[in-house]
Amino acid sequence: MPKRCISFTKIQRRVMKFRQLSTIFSICLLLSCQSIKRTPNGAQSVDDAILKVLDIDSALAELWNRNWLHIQHRDVFSINFKRDAAIEDLNFGEHLLKQRSYYAEKANNLTGSYGTTHLSPIYLHNKEEVLSITEQNSYRIGSAEAGSPFPLEHNLFRSYTLRLENKLPQSKKGFSGEPKVSKPLKARLECDGDISYRSGFLFLTDTTSRSVEFNWSNKNDSGHLYRYSFSPEVTKCKFLFYDPEQTNTWSHEINLISIKLLSPQYYKIATQIETCSLPSNNDLSGPERVFYDADYRYVTCPQPAAQIMPLKETYDSINEKVKALTGSSLSKEDFLKNNPEAHLDFSKAPNLDIIWISSLNFSADFHGLILARALRYHALKGTQIRVIVPDYGFALAQKDRAILESLAVNTHNVKIQYYSYTPSNNDDGDLLDQFHRVNHIKLLIGHSSTTPSANFVFTGGRNIRDSYLFRERPNYARFLRLTNYAGGEAPYVFYEDFEIKITGSEYVESVLSQTLAFWHRSIKGDGYHSTAIPTRSEDATQRTDLAVRHILSVPYFDNFQLEKIYVDLINSSSKEILITTPYFRPTNAISQALSKANTRGVKIKLLTSINLGGDGTPKIAEDVSKDGLNRHLNEMDILLWQIPKSIMHAKILVIDNELSFISSINLNHRSFIHDTEAGTLILSKKTATEIRSLTLDLMKKSKKMTEQQRVSWINSILLGWGESYF
Repeated sequence: MPKRCISFTKIQRRVMKFRQLSTIFSICLLLSCQSIKRTPNGAQSVDDAILKVLDIDSALAELWNRNWLHIQHRDVFSINFKRDAAIEDLNFGEHLLKQRSYYAEKANNLTGSYGTTHLSPIYLHNKEEVLSITEQNSYRIGSAEAGSPFPLEHNLFRSYTLRLENKLPQSKKGFSGEPKVSKPLKARLECDGDISYRSGFLFLTDTTSRSVEFNWSNKNDSGHLYRYSFSPEVTKCKFLFYDPEQTNTWSHEINLISIKLLSPQYYKIATQIETCSLPSNNDLSGPERVFYDADYRYVTCPQPAAQIMPLKETYDSINEKVKALTGSSLSKEDFLKNNPEAHLDFSKAPNLDIIWISSLNFSADFHGLILARALRYHALKGTQIRVIVPDYGFALAQKDRAILESLAVNTHNVKIQYYSYTPSNNDDGDLLDQFHRVNHIKLLIGHSSTTPSANFVFTGGRNIRDSYLFRERPNYARFLRLTNYAGGEAPYVFYEDFEIKITGSEYVESVLSQTLAFWHRSIKGDGYHSTAIPTRSEDATQRTDLAVRHILSVPYFDNFQLEKIYVDLINSSSKEILITTPYFRPTNAISQALSKANTRGVKIKLLTSINLGGDGTPKIAEDVSKDGLNRHLNEMDILLWQIPKSIMHAKILVIDNELSFISSINLNHRSFIHDTEAGTLILSKKTATEIRSLTLDLMKKSKKMTEQQRVSWINSILLGWGESYF
């Protein structure tokens, strides 16, 4: 009798099935357990109901990550939105969704049509922050340059650890150039509540006290990690240190203050959860039904906007940002001269509590330095500033990093994240994904509790780099700290782009709550909680004639929510779809939706670029777009950008002259599968008409594509091999 063999594929499937069952078992245990403010027999209060929803969202994310892995193994990108394909046999995803709907409705019934709840601790994953010093002068006791307090965010997290790093420069020794081992500093951490840490020589034990003294070695000399946790009662701490080679008394100090005490507004918005009842009656148009859809779990509740300002012209873009931060205009003359030393007038500057920034670039040039100078003013005033940029050198060179980090000198209220994707234990990515995925969100948010009219959100396609402002390469030969594009120091091409400025306190707080949740995400897997819990109601009414919702997409975490929204938007159209995107290779689901729209008689116009010279991306990027365009040549008007030495970079979607979507999103696979993205849905016929007109003006600078574009054979093979990466 021949020996039976099991193929590798079958073994893979069995391993995956076992891991799915293990995950489901773990989630069942999670949902059956009680934790902070949870009750065993259902939700008895608003907080209980919301916490149940957050628990279920966490469980669903576990299943969706399995779904992501399952899809990648099959090399097919098609999603059943109703349930998780990987666990369809068990119907567990459907069970969780029904549970979620129950608790969401309960939360909304308890809060009314629109409500806000604040929960603490709201983040149930572990968080570690780092307090490092690179120089001592700013921390000398009694110094006029004494730095701002370090915000302790322990009240926001179930488990919070602060790591203290001594990164003082070390002198070199001998001809080898190796760092000289420095004598440890003497250090003391003392708080008004309990501190927890591990102590001991051979055997480490957990220790709790209100103060601790230790020898603080340089990070390069010791592998020891100085980690400390804080009880919820801690509001203030002092971190003292001195150099024993210079003195024997405490000579330097850093104050640490609870964020709850230091910035009540930050704490309030970071702990905020919205609930809202959305209309579901049959009188809504197709675009309105999409806008008010309650199934989008990582989209803010609809809020009224005070004003939406389209920013097509580059001077208008930078000038409005300068005005928002300083209260005064940027000189047009200085702008035209690319003068990074342009005068900034802060005499009318708003008092901002929080500034949040995300960009693919934060460059050492006019754009970056002007914004850095404006931000530095607020940093010295104590504004809580959070900046997130990629960790990779292609997006952030050494000079860029220096400009960015100058913001945080002696100001601990400025915190910078260098985004780098780290897969979770749930196998939602591999080493290639770790390199490939980037934070692609472009946002500038400012919040003031004392002057609500000063609140703002800037969103769209522009990054913080001169190539989004100036057509010609600026010459910074006399500014050594800046990148001299005219001298060939970095690639340069002008990006024709678009963004909007939105004002209105309710919307700004909604977006800020969502982005702070992303800021405080789990480092492994990028998991973050939803900050809005919408439900459907036939009695609910539309909010205003200018309503907005914000989308923040982490596709491998949120079950490809962004793709579903795009498909729904396209399916909702009965008349016209206008699209602008620099890269075009839609996912299969979006591609099919576009084909069906064409069959329905919807007029589709697409503006894109296929000549990407100077973009810094590989040549294959052009063939990626050509491949996508060839698929739809006979289904839409494809317009190719024709302005030399520039790339059309705007990301605009207008549906039936009724609903607009302005975002950071490229219409390619990586935006819907890999990268973090963000955008604003705008329900307003007036705004849609204005953005449609601007879009049609852009399309006048194009030429209609009338024949198939040639794709090289080698790139065709690569596209087939790495389907999801382009």
